[in-house]
Amino acid sequence: MSAKPTDLRDLYGTIHDMDALAQEGLAEIIAIAKLALAAMESPTNHPDMSTIARIFSGIWMKSEHLAGCIASEAHGVGCASEDEAALRRTKAFIASQKAV
Repeated sequence: MSAKPTDLRDLYGTIHDMDALAQEGLAEIIAIAKLALAAMESPTNHPDMSTIARIFSGIWMKSEHLAGCIASEAHGVGCASEDEAALRRTKAFIASQKAV
């Protein structure tokens, strides 16, 4: 498949955007994790369980958002990856529900 100049520009733009998303999102996740670890090392500022739960929730939500944004960008230029095992599990689940 030969790429047209506009295709290459689109691909370049998408790669640039994904890099920016990854750099920003991962920097936030790293900062949250570092703060949590530092707080856990302090006998006077040790976080309670609800704070730790919020930290993990924040990491989870940021990771999900980042993954969704990157997948959307990749899909936009026809380069989305597919998890074949996840697709098989989904198909098996749907089949099991129809069998009931």
